[in-house]
Amino acid sequence: MLDEVPVVCPGCYASLVVEAEVWACASCGRAGQPLGPLATLYAEPAAEHASIEVGATRHLRRATETADGVQRQRASGPAVSRARLEVLGEGLRRYVAGLGQRWQAAGIALRSDGGPTRHDPRPTESQTLRDWAWPAHATWSNENQQAHAQLMEHVHGDLGRVLVLGAGAARLAYDLHADAKLTVALDLSPFPLLAASSIWRGETLEMWEFPPVPLDEPACRWQACAPPPSGRLVALAADGLDPPFEAESFDTVVTPWFIDQIPRDLPRLLQVLRYLLVPGGRWLNLGPLIYPADSAMAARHSLAEVVQLAQTAGFDVGAPSSVRVEYLCSPVSTQGRVEVVHAFGARRDDRGGAERPPPAWLGRPDLPIPRFGAKPDHPVKALVADAIDGRRSVRDIAEHLVRTHGMPPDDAATGVQLTIADLYARRSP
Repeated sequence: MLDEVPVVCPGCYASLVVEAEVWACASCGRAGQPLGPLATLYAEPAAEHASIEVGATRHLRRATETADGVQRQRASGPAVSRARLEVLGEGLRRYVAGLGQRWQAAGIALRSDGGPTRHDPRPTESQTLRDWAWPAHATWSNENQQAHAQLMEHVHGDLGRVLVLGAGAARLAYDLHADAKLTVALDLSPFPLLAASSIWRGETLEMWEFPPVPLDEPACRWQACAPPPSGRLVALAADGLDPPFEAESFDTVVTPWFIDQIPRDLPRLLQVLRYLLVPGGRWLNLGPLIYPADSAMAARHSLAEVVQLAQTAGFDVGAPSSVRVEYLCSPVSTQGRVEVVHAFGARRDDRGGAERPPPAWLGRPDLPIPRFGAKPDHPVKALVADAIDGRRSVRDIAEHLVRTHGMPPDDAATGVQLTIADLYARRSP
């Protein structure tokens, strides 16, 4: 169903024609295919696919090593622990086998080589369990319903065409879709979206949970399922910092648990939101303000600052609501988390002509840099241009040049970032 969405090439931003989730850019030559049922739009399809496979391989390898370690402890440990360790070891073996089969069916192969990756399945596993497995448990508080209800308090009128940025396992997108004409659930990670896509197609997924502090059993088997959605609900693996859509494509953009964790530059994200929304379109935000530990203090905005920045960017922000809620509190674990979740709705101003902001990687030394038509006019710039392979970031390139060409390490990252900005400004069309 990606052919029903106004997408652009994620590398050069030219318009795209998509057929059966397969796309090719006539402007820059990039081309991409789906991962099983999941549509993908990555700026560097081959490099991103390799990165996904590296992340999947490392994850399964770690789980296998854990299972082997449990088996060794069962053989040598006290008799009283053997039954528990047998349950844990068997669960881990079935988990590895099932996940490996699902990923292989989606075209994710295991790799013997390594390299940098930004695709680790671990952070989203609890989200997937919460979204699609835990609701079947009789004693669970149902965080999904609470999140949906809090957000809907800020909705007035139809949602229209909806984009959910940072959708994760996409339960909120699924619930919101009942009030939408079209919903796109977008996340950088394909792993939770693959699970969601399979469930939407009517499959029942076997999922496993291994709570660090279990209430009872150390391994819990779940059956994840849900009624198939009606209408146009699309899962898309793509970069939420540079969403691959044409201007003014959506009536509503939703950012759940996103603005504090993913963008390091909130004013730029607000430009992205304004670009995506039609004049008068709605931005719905839901989530806490818990910033990464390495965030600059100046970028750790309070709720009042978020509202003020949004107003400056051309949004009319409604009164926020703040609710203390449980977050990822598994019904089979003795531990959980409580956080204050903020929700608000904001309307984009009526002025048209929003421009796409510069790519996020121009200002972020940790993001991979896609290839572009760099035209270096100096030997040092040529070294930097040659190091751009679609997987390396500014930091990776700086480390590479320090190691291979003796670049002074103190100024390497800054020099590389300035050089890349210059190359991008001088790029060929």
